[in-house]
Amino acid sequence: MVFPRGLLRGMIYVEEKNPGVGLMMESRTIGDVTVVTTGSELNVTVAPRARQFLEDLVSGGAVQLVVDLSPLAFIDSAGLGSLISAVKTARTRGGDVRLCCARPQVQTIFELTRLSEVFQMFADLDTAVESFPRG
Repeated sequence: MVFPRGLLRGMIYVEEKNPGVGLMMESRTIGDVTVVTTGSELNVTVAPRARQFLEDLVSGGAVQLVVDLSPLAFIDSAGLGSLISAVKTARTRGGDVRLCCARPQVQTIFELTRLSEVFQMFADLDTAVESFPRG
């Protein structure tokens, strides 16, 4: 089931042919920062839609993004690619993508791939949001 764009503002849910395999991402705004909360998986099945969701936010002016990874239990190279794409786009527009609340196994993936050097990673959401300049 695919909901048309705009039907669920700030949320995307896509279920593929396999029941139970889907993408749930929510966004909300805290000051000038847009917070995106992932679903439990960010893999090859859902990464193209996650990439589009993040790109749409950035293209719409949300260049200060925090991605809350607390629900994320699994990420593969395609999922990492969707985050890399978002950070590149945000930085070309004067913004950034910062990550927070990664579980230990997800944090390890970022460290092994050295993406922890690309993304600023924070233990909690408040610190990640506050890391952006106000204004």
